[in-house]
Amino acid sequence: MADPKLPIDDSDGGCDDVPESKYYQAWTRQHPAIKIAEPDIVSEDGREIYSYLHARGIKHVIVMGVHTNMCVLGRSFGIRQLTRWGLRTLLIRDLTDTMYDPKDPPHVSHEEGTELVVRHIEKYWCPSTTSKDVLAVLPAR
Repeated sequence: MADPKLPIDDSDGGCDDVPESKYYQAWTRQHPAIKIAEPDIVSEDGREIYSYLHARGIKHVIVMGVHTNMCVLGRSFGIRQLTRWGLRTLLIRDLTDTMYDPKDPPHVSHEEGTELVVRHIEKYWCPSTTSKDVLAVLPAR
């Protein structure tokens, strides 16, 4: 069965920058304030991520990051795949962005393009919430 069509046209990569930079590889590491330590894992292999989650009995996954219409939704460990694996998935919508060029259909602002993709995710894949709502239910430190 085919995945539901996205509400935006990102067929050109979705970049709203100059054409020369559309596929520029700008990032080589995480922000230096983000510390990776035991028991954290880093992988771009969906099977490895699934094995890690399964081995630890993890059944709920919170997803955030860029870009909702590409990596967040479509990677081998993205929302589509997480829900297919039967994991309860939640998108933190205000901690995402979308690769979308307003010159492409549906010709809305970049922010509205992101909202359209978030609504698409909520309709077909998983619910979403905000970082404020998540922080409100965490115990104070």
